[in-house]
Amino acid sequence: MARATVRANVGTLLIVFGAIAAIGLGVLWAMFLVEHVHEWYIKPEPGQRPPLWVGVAMVAHATMVIGLFASVRWRTAGSAVALAGTMVFLGLTLSVRDGSVSGAWIVLINLVPAAMFAAARAIR
Repeated sequence: MARATVRANVGTLLIVFGAIAAIGLGVLWAMFLVEHVHEWYIKPEPGQRPPLWVGVAMVAHATMVIGLFASVRWRTAGSAVALAGTMVFLGLTLSVRDGSVSGAWIVLINLVPAAMFAAARAIR
């Protein structure tokens, strides 16, 4: 098999696995988003309104989810949107939680589809 064919096949596999990862992560984060929207806005504790940073974090969370799903069709743009939403979401949640880095895994796991798409582009 020619080297170009192998590279094209590996590139295609990376795109497929990147899309599967993006869909899986999109579903996972969408479930968390629905739960948090329910907790803060649909059925909040009596007399409690969420602080402003929670609303901004919800928008960033939604941006992350939309970007992950969009990256299946528009790999570069969707990945950029997902990573931007992830960074804003992580920045908000870490700054509120004493600056610990316990949530840094969110960025790392959301990099997987973007890294696969970038590797596929580099190989092809």
